[in-house]
Amino acid sequence: MQADASSIYVVNVDNGATAEEQEAHFHGCGSVDCVTTVCDKFSGLAKGFAYIELLDKESVRASLALDDSLFRGRQTKVAKALSSSWPSSSHCSTAQETTDASSPSKSSLQTAARKRPALL
Repeated sequence: MQADASSIYVVNVDNGATAEEQEAHFHGCGSVDCVTTVCDKFSGLAKGFAYIELLDKESVRASLALDDSLFRGRQTKVAKALSSSWPSSSHCSTAQETTDASSPSKSSLQTAARKRPALL
């Protein structure tokens, strides 16, 4: 997965926020396809920002209205994701990937989201 026209970048996310809570926060803007929370590769702790993939450009436009909104008591910043800011090893899955602090070569991303089923 790479940043594209349907991806946003969210800053100042509470470290304890789950993908489901982030999805619920942006649900009014449109369907959320994936939430990727970036974690420190050594500690496994969230770094306070996330990438959210929405299903269409209209949802992205609507989500930008949530810039400076409160989420879990913190004022978050929302912007369109740029390709240069997107982690090169990012991906979406239905499982949560954890980082082993003793193995710095593992992914520094924690992904927890419900992927939408493919339309037949």
